[in-house]
Order: sequence, then structure tokens, then C-alpha cells
Amino acid sequence: MRSWLLFVLAAAGAAPAHADLTATYVAVNPEMDFTMKVEVAANGDLRADSDMPGVYLVKHGGSTYFVFPDQGGPAVIDLEDAVTLLEEELSRIDPDFCEGAAQAGSALTLRPRGTVTVGGRIGEAYATAGRPASRPDVVISRDPSLAPIGAAMAAQYRVSMTLMRQCPSAVPMFTQMQELLDSGAPLQIGPMRLDRIDTAAIDPARFLLPAAPATREEARALMTRNRLSPVGIEVQPPH
Repeated sequence: MRSWLLFVLAAAGAAPAHADLTATYVAVNPEMDFTMKVEVAANGDLRADSDMPGVYLVKHGGSTYFVFPDQGGPAVIDLEDAVTLLEEELSRIDPDFCEGAAQAGSALTLRPRGTVTVGGRIGEAYATAGRPASRPDVVISRDPSLAPIGAAMAAQYRVSMTLMRQCPSAVPMFTQMQELLDSGAPLQIGPMRLDRIDTAAIDPARFLLPAAPATREEARALMTRNRLSPVGIEVQPPH
């Protein structure tokens, strides 16, 4: 269930790029089998795929959609509807969620760890204060050629924080993470690291919707049937 939610928040938008760009992220832990591919078109369209077959995010025509398999074929939900419905469900399940988040995360902050190399690229590392032996929580590159990927990942995080309502202001690390993602492209973020960049042209068909978007009420029924729920959200620093 948590995998569904995390992928709903996997990507939300991007600034127009100078050329098509595809970034592939893999797990930092080599024992974990995980891949996420983020494709950014020169016109600003975006698509993000993970290892779940048929599940992806796509931005097309200025709007972003969540696509997943349903009975009879792929279902398409506008991401704004998905976030609104998930927030409603979270409020119903745990109306004091943000208060608990503030208590759990008010002392969490990110501190600089100097420069590190990730996949041959140099970036500035940041890790949770008080954990000197831990690996960085995020590594940021200021390479201009990676700017479109940075914009996409920053937008992703911003949308995820809308689901947290007022929680970001209560947890300093949330705000710090947003500022870092706004400043550059993540070579590493949480359990993922940038593995490779491809500048080959992307087929425009990759960004087309496979079905008409559901209405708000249809989206509610789809999410209930497929158990898309915020149950299981954990407020803790990425590992």
C-alpha cells in the first residue's frame, strides 16, 4: 500500500528543457532491486516510471496524471484529484497527523557534509544532524545540464508536501529538503542515486494518456477499489 502512495508522489512537473533528457535512478543499496526512470521532453512534458508494471506519472498539456492498471485497462487520475482525495482520507484516518509529525520531527535538520562523488558526478552532500556515520540524505549537483531533472524532482517534492498540509513548517528538514531540490539536481535522494543520463530524443507518444482522465467521483471509486490510501505514511528521515 505504501508503494502506491510513494509513486503517486514520484513526480509532478518540470521546467521546459533545452533538449530531451532521461534520468535513471537506482537503489543506493546494491542488494535492493529498484529503478526509477524520469523522462523530460524539451517542451516540458514529463513521465516517471518505477518497477511497478503499468504504473507511472505523466505530465502532458500542463497537467500531471497518475496512470495505473485497473479492471479492463489502464486508469488515469489527475494528480491534483489524487492528492486531494488522499488528503481527505488522511484527515479522516488521523486528523492529528501533523501534530504527531511536529512532535516526531521538530528536531530533524540537515547539515552539510562536504562534496562527494556519485556515479562520477560531484555534488554537495547533506545528512541528518546527529548521525555522523550515516550516509547522506541528499546530494545536490549544480551542473546546469542536469537542471531539467532538478526542476522535475523539486516539483515532485513540492506536490508530496501538499499532502502533508501544514507539516512542512513543523519539520525543519522538510523545508530544507525543498530548498536544496530547488537549488540543483539530486545525485542522491534518500535510498535512490542517479545512475545515468541519456540525451536521446524521446518518442512523443510516451507522454500521451492511455485513457480519458477519471472524474473526481470516478477517481474516488478507483482509488478505493485499488486501495490507494495514505495509511502507512511514516514521518522519518529518508534512509
